[in-house]
Amino acid sequence: MAQQKNSLFGITSYTQHNCPPSIHAKFKQRNSAWYIASLIDRDVSINRHIKPKEIRERAGLYHQLPHLPYMPVWRARELLRNTIDGDEGASFSLIPDWIEQVMNTDNSTYIQLKTTHENRFEAIFIMLGSIKSRIHLLRPFYALDGTHTRSQYNLTLLIAVGVDAEDRILPFAWALVPIENETWWSWFCEHLFEAFDGSFLPDTVIISDRDKG
Repeated sequence: MAQQKNSLFGITSYTQHNCPPSIHAKFKQRNSAWYIASLIDRDVSINRHIKPKEIRERAGLYHQLPHLPYMPVWRARELLRNTIDGDEGASFSLIPDWIEQVMNTDNSTYIQLKTTHENRFEAIFIMLGSIKSRIHLLRPFYALDGTHTRSQYNLTLLIAVGVDAEDRILPFAWALVPIENETWWSWFCEHLFEAFDGSFLPDTVIISDRDKG
């Protein structure tokens, strides 16, 4: 279809729409994820973990949009998260380059990356060289624990911490693993031992809650 405007012609082409009319019969523009995202970008920027329920309440109070459906609100939040922080899934492909940069800066850093047979991320262990060089200043008393990450991939963060001379807690080694169990705790401890060059300080005490492996 050709349109004339200001003595200029433009061509608009249309592609065939295959969806049945019933899908879009009751659709409202206000329920579009992009439209909701344009209204709540400040809320998500301040709190990445804001719940869709809270977004719905704020949309009713501040934007006169009561009773928004849950899924468009959820999609709007995820759209903004990806825009602000980048796509979480794509970020895993950047890890090898990040490791190379860290090792080029400090080759005393100990990093172990584990991937699947399809070369997909599975787990990573990290002890930075700058921290490793100062571990001898910590008390020979280390604690191990794990916690779930607030991520769509539900990874688990395993961590080893020590206490310095001023009673401050210092994380000195950590790992992202698929799940907290005996297999992955063994993997973490093996690399923790390797990162210490195979030996701990004399009379070192290591504690944990002995949960999930």
